[in-house]
Amino acid sequence: MCSMTPGRRSVLVRTRFGLLRAALNDVSDALVFPDRYSADRLMRQVTNEARWRRLD
Repeated sequence: MCSMTPGRRSVLVRTRFGLLRAALNDVSDALVFPDRYSADRLMRQVTNEARWRRLD
Protein backbone atom coordinates (compact mmCIF):
# COMPACT_ATOMS: atom_id res chain seq x y z
CA MET A 1 0.00 0.00 0.00
CA CYS A 2 1.10 3.52 -0.72
CA SER A 3 1.15 5.82 2.30
CA MET A 4 0.44 8.92 0.18
CA THR A 5 -2.84 10.71 0.58
CA PRO A 6 -5.12 10.74 -2.47
CA GLY A 7 -4.74 14.52 -2.84
CA ARG A 8 -0.94 14.33 -2.84
CA ARG A 9 -1.01 11.46 -5.33
CA SER A 10 -3.22 13.42 -7.76
CA VAL A 11 -0.86 16.43 -7.57
CA LEU A 12 2.07 14.14 -8.39
CA VAL A 13 0.23 12.61 -11.35
CA ARG A 14 -0.75 16.03 -12.73
CA THR A 15 2.81 17.34 -12.36
CA ARG A 16 4.33 14.32 -14.06
CA PHE A 17 1.74 14.38 -16.84
CA GLY A 18 2.47 18.04 -17.53
CA LEU A 19 6.21 17.38 -17.72
CA LEU A 20 5.72 14.36 -19.96
CA ARG A 21 3.38 16.29 -22.26
CA ALA A 22 5.87 19.16 -22.51
CA ALA A 23 8.72 16.77 -23.32
CA LEU A 24 6.69 14.98 -25.99
CA ASN A 25 5.65 18.31 -27.52
CA ASP A 26 9.32 19.33 -27.70
CA VAL A 27 10.20 16.08 -29.47
CA SER A 28 7.27 16.48 -31.84
CA ASP A 29 8.18 20.09 -32.64
CA ALA A 30 11.83 19.23 -33.25
CA LEU A 31 11.54 15.94 -35.12
CA VAL A 32 8.07 15.50 -36.57
CA PHE A 33 7.16 19.08 -37.53
CA PRO A 34 10.44 21.04 -37.59
CA ASP A 35 9.35 23.54 -40.26
CA ARG A 36 5.85 24.29 -38.95
CA TYR A 37 5.22 27.45 -36.96
CA SER A 38 1.97 28.69 -35.48
CA ALA A 39 0.74 30.91 -32.69
CA ASP A 40 -0.22 27.81 -30.70
CA ARG A 41 3.27 26.38 -31.02
CA LEU A 42 4.86 29.65 -29.93
CA MET A 43 2.60 29.93 -26.88
CA ARG A 44 3.30 26.30 -25.98
CA GLN A 45 7.04 26.90 -26.18
CA VAL A 46 6.79 29.99 -23.96
CA THR A 47 4.66 28.10 -21.43
CA ASN A 48 7.06 25.14 -21.41
CA GLU A 49 10.06 27.39 -20.92
CA ALA A 50 8.36 29.02 -17.93
CA ARG A 51 7.55 25.59 -16.51
CA TRP A 52 11.18 24.45 -16.75
CA ARG A 53 12.40 27.68 -15.12
CA ARG A 54 10.05 27.20 -12.18
CA LEU A 55 11.48 23.72 -11.63
CA ASP A 56 15.08 25.00 -11.43
